[in-house]
Amino acid sequence: MLALDKLNDLPLLARVPASTRDRLRQAARQDEYRDGQTIFVQGDDVGAVFVVVEGFVKLVRVASNGDQTIVQILPAGRTIAEALALSGGVHSTSASAVGDVVVARIPASVVKRELHLSPQLVLALFGETQKKIIALMDMIEGLKVQSADERVTRYILSLCPDGLESCAIRIPHHKRVVAELLGIQQATLSRCLAKLRDRGVVTDAREITVSSVSRLWATLSGNELPARTALHESRVPA
Repeated sequence: MLALDKLNDLPLLARVPASTRDRLRQAARQDEYRDGQTIFVQGDDVGAVFVVVEGFVKLVRVASNGDQTIVQILPAGRTIAEALALSGGVHSTSASAVGDVVVARIPASVVKRELHLSPQLVLALFGETQKKIIALMDMIEGLKVQSADERVTRYILSLCPDGLESCAIRIPHHKRVVAELLGIQQATLSRCLAKLRDRGVVTDAREITVSSVSRLWATLSGNELPARTALHESRVPA
């Protein structure tokens, strides 16, 4: 099966009419990237909506002095540049592959046409944009008011499946990428993971075992709050 055929199975398009999905798939171009390859560069004209079909895409904001800040890491099923493609303009971030990535590139003109024909597609893209806004608000809160320990704990909890008291998970990215995403140094990330062993979190490279999800949540709710490090690390250039 071609990777583009997976567009029909993505939750993003689950409630979109089959005819709309088919036209989007037919208009899409499949692009494949290796780890670290550039998908687009900040400042490029936006002419398409991107859908991550396989893998992860890293969005990075580049400052005038060349420093880079990870804005988001988007998994399969998420869209990129949907708002800018509809309003016109240039990319506000640069995008690159994290691992092997397949991206569907759908011309903005096609998406605009389908939005007029499908209210369900309007709602789907609106919901996608809302998710990004919420994620950015959470990131700002984390950088401003949470310690490094709290950021790492919340990140681990975000990987735990719903409804399980104990679980084994795998960090989807290299620890360097995770540290950049959380706005801490990689050495700080390692120290935070080591301290979590006392709370039932065992780390072996990228494999993590959580013995009690509820206990880990309790460290954030105040029932078993760990001593704050008082260190809020600055975001490190990528």
